[in-house]
Amino acid sequence: RIRFSPATSKEERVGKIILPITAGPVTLNIVFYVVNTKSQFLGIMVHCWLHNMHAIPSTYHLALHFEYEGSVYEINGSQKLARACENS
Repeated sequence: RIRFSPATSKEERVGKIILPITAGPVTLNIVFYVVNTKSQFLGIMVHCWLHNMHAIPSTYHLALHFEYEGSVYEINGSQKLARACENS
């Protein structure tokens, strides 16, 4: 079982990488942990990223909403794209 958090055991972690993630007009440097296991997730956006973005995620709608400088932005997820990445 994998726990996607900084508490993930050292045996499960292979490494970590910091990548700039851009959502609309906002770019934040995010830490990703690399784990040696098969997972249904391509990546996990952890609570601190959502909090820093002031984002509201909706798994039901596969969408993420956030406000920046008075404008509201929406990012839509894609099951089709996720499946294509998983199967490649």
